[in-house]
Amino acid sequence: MKLYPDELGRLFVKDGYNETFYGSAIRKFGIEKVFEFLVEECLPSDREWADSFRGNSLPLFMIAASCENSAVSVIYHLLRRNVHDALPGNLNYVT
Repeated sequence: MKLYPDELGRLFVKDGYNETFYGSAIRKFGIEKVFEFLVEECLPSDREWADSFRGNSLPLFMIAASCENSAVSVIYHLLRRNVHDALPGNLNYVT
């Protein structure tokens, strides 16, 4: 994600075996390890996202939700990790 932070959808693109990168990682390593490494360590924080992409005012959970094969667990996690900013009137990162 650090190389392509603006391309969150790469996690959810299906490969030749009809499996997403995210789904493959969960199958191989388990959901706890995937969340610990991939979601927590690799995805930028909401603040980093807002600071890096001023032209894109959507929070990460909305971008994840817009991906065709997105996992609900990722959307939910991204929403919960910064729920205060997602509440109406608190969208501080929207320019």
